[in-house]
Amino acid sequence: MVEQVIQNCGDKPSAVSADSQYNTGSELAAMEEKQIDCYLPDAGQNSEAASSPEATQEAIARVHEGQALSESQWAALPRNNKKFFDRSAFAYDKKKDEYRCPAGQVLVFLRVKKDKKKWGTAERKQYGGCPSCAGCAHAKSCCKDPDKGRCLSHDQYEDHRERLRQRMGTDEGREIYKRRKCIVEPRLGSLGSGTSNTTWVCGDS
Repeated sequence: MVEQVIQNCGDKPSAVSADSQYNTGSELAAMEEKQIDCYLPDAGQNSEAASSPEATQEAIARVHEGQALSESQWAALPRNNKKFFDRSAFAYDKKKDEYRCPAGQVLVFLRVKKDKKKWGTAERKQYGGCPSCAGCAHAKSCCKDPDKGRCLSHDQYEDHRERLRQRMGTDEGREIYKRRKCIVEPRLGSLGSGTSNTTWVCGDS
């Protein structure tokens, strides 16, 4: 679609916005190569969560700072489409190659798993093996089986996703993404309803 915009308009957009289905590592890498900023939720995260309130951002910031959370901050942590704490609520330490959960416990590197995707092969590093999950008061909000604990993974494009999360975590990033609901979604709804004979071309504005 970006290539079509360039072909139709003779210039590239400075930024693109879409829902989480377009958040694949290879696409993010391609956009960075074109020097185009992306504004998308994490894969599996709903669009409303992308415009998360200040309380959510404050709770995530405390996790990344290694600070304890109050009950209200635990409640403010973002959830994924399975209703568990979203991966954005976990802090990744690149030097130690491990994750830290909101409770301050460590998920260590376990293995590398290769998955075939439409865009190629994902080399997915998996993390988990935390014995504290079984006794954690928040385990039911974090993992399906507390005895096995939470497992996280990331592929070779994690650095690209982290840069996107940082962009989406700013006030500016959230405001830019909110524009999509007002500008793009109503036009698609009108087209789908069959009540409008107007043809819309949605691009960067």
